[in-house]
Amino acid sequence: MTCRCDCSQPREENKIAVLNYRAYLIDAGDHIFGVKLLDADDDVEALFKARALNVGCAVEIWDRTRRVIRLRQRYAKVSTPTI
Repeated sequence: MTCRCDCSQPREENKIAVLNYRAYLIDAGDHIFGVKLLDADDDVEALFKARALNVGCAVEIWDRTRRVIRLRQRYAKVSTPTI
């Protein structure tokens, strides 16, 4: 099996291992309605990439069978006029 970066090296010889994370998109009823694949070197990078998705719903990040973190839904800030 070759490396995903198209360097034509077998994956075993490639020194940098990129982990596959999944970001599950969770609706208000706590159901999964979508998934995004994240290539990240570690949990922290996966977290930053999941936050950058800006999907407007809760997101659970998983590394195979291990849940890394659940990000709660972000609500848009409502600006109120000042008096």
